Amino acid sequence: MDTLNWIENALNEYKDDAVNNSISSKIDINLSNLNKIKSKTGKYNKINRKEFLDLTYEFLVFDTNTNVNLKNYKDLDNLSNIKASYVLNNTTWKDQFGENYYQPKVNIMR
Repeated sequence: MDTLNWIENALNEYKDDAVNNSISSKIDINLSNLNKIKSKTGKYNKINRKEFLDLTYEFLVFDTNTNVNLKNYKDLDNLSNIKASYVLNNTTWKDQFGENYYQPKVNIMR
């Protein structure tokens, strides 16, 4: 699945730039866990925006003590809005609904 490959590439980039041993160790653990998921996932599995958000947050957000501007998407619960705030920071999906709606059930296309 392209999403998992993208996350793996991002982790490898982070690892190359990591100056903190605890972050580097966390990246190694995340890479190991990601590879376990990849081994069970088919190449053509579909993924929706909510699943993408959950995976990206789980594997790529290392510091939740950072202050971010909280998003308030109308179609996400509080926890998912917090995740979206960390993952997307000050950006949104590039579609006509991006400012107000996350559209968690929409599949991600290439």
